[in-house]
Amino acid sequence: MNIVTYFIPMQTKFSEEELSGMVQKLRKEYDELAEQYGTNLFNKKKFEERYIQALKNKVDLQSFIYAEVQAVRDIKRKIELKEEEERIKKEKPITRKIEKFIAQLEEKIKKYHPLFTDVEISDEAQHFCGALDEFYNHYWIILDKILGKSQPGNITKYIALSGKIQRFIHSTKDHLPYEVEQYIININKFGIEKANMMFLKEGAILLREINNLLRGVRIEDDEEEIIFKIAEKSSTKVEALKIIIDYIDEIIDNFRFSGFI
Repeated sequence: MNIVTYFIPMQTKFSEEELSGMVQKLRKEYDELAEQYGTNLFNKKKFEERYIQALKNKVDLQSFIYAEVQAVRDIKRKIELKEEEERIKKEKPITRKIEKFIAQLEEKIKKYHPLFTDVEISDEAQHFCGALDEFYNHYWIILDKILGKSQPGNITKYIALSGKIQRFIHSTKDHLPYEVEQYIININKFGIEKANMMFLKEGAILLREINNLLRGVRIEDDEEEIIFKIAEKSSTKVEALKIIIDYIDEIIDNFRFSGFI
């Protein structure tokens, strides 16, 4: 038992054998603390001198031991407080950096209008659904025109991915989007943190597949005519494709999915 945390009730009288045992524990404690903090703070030799003097003066040993234990406790407490102060001083700049980083990340995702704010999913998940919704309605549908009928393989992938995007954003009168409903089910199974992680992982996988499709689109030289508007300006197929790729890259960056892509 650590003597520093050992409480000696003054109202209880201990035998000589018990008091001797406490002295031995106190000696051991001095050795351990001197090794850890130095003999300037925990000097066993001086303790022995005080102990011998107490025996010579026939001082009540229980009172002597109690006072010694209290003294050791007080020194140890001061050391721990100082260590804690030093730790806080070191952590403050790091904490501020982390808080600033988190605030910057939150600011990035807040640009997307949140969806499904009346259900129990994280703010991050709500903004992710909003990002996908904006992407689908303003950018993704343009890809259909870019592909035309000349790239059947990519068109098949486009149709499949359209369905996967809908799983995050399309709700009906009776049902939320599939992935949002799964999120809520997983909250009950695993808790909100894991449910959120699983949801965003599925989102990252979807963005990776979209990203792969976009970078596999071929545009022939004779297709360079201005064909439609995207992002409020007239664009050729090449320009429009770049705008779509840039937008999906921005979502990937803002939601920190780069490691998944």
